[in-house]
Amino acid sequence: MPDELDELRRRLDRVEGRQDSESDLRAMMDGDLARLTVRLDAQNTLLRALSATQSDHTQRLARLEVGQERLEVRFGDLEVRFGDLEVRFGGLEERVGGLQLQLSGLEQRFGGLEERVGGLQLQLSGLEEKFGGIVERFGVLEERQDRTQETVGRIEVGVQAIIGMLGDGR
Repeated sequence: MPDELDELRRRLDRVEGRQDSESDLRAMMDGDLARLTVRLDAQNTLLRALSATQSDHTQRLARLEVGQERLEVRFGDLEVRFGDLEVRFGGLEERVGGLQLQLSGLEQRFGGLEERVGGLQLQLSGLEEKFGGIVERFGVLEERQDRTQETVGRIEVGVQAIIGMLGDGR
């Protein structure tokens, strides 16, 4: 029986040794699990922060896209207006050219009348008054042309500013 008792003691020692080592392993597993939990909590916090940031960026991007669409519409309107101004300016240029031709014709006729009439001052003064009226009308047209050129200049500056803003937005 003493052999059996010794055998049982040895077995009990081995079981207790295994139990101690398993207890140590379980403690290490608990520590590892705690560290993993901390890491997962940190990652969950980061994911929530990333989600909030992404949501904010999506809202900002949507606002920027809406603003860009508005600018594109306004730029399209400006292009149409600018085209209309170009047409109107072209019409003014044609009118001015016609007036210049008329003026040139009047000058030729005036010169011819001077040579023909010579001594008829009354008729000459009447023609000078007509000529003055034409020059006055021409001056008014030049003022309109100057204002139109100023307006076109302001529109060009505005279009350049819009193009700059669109370029910066990209």
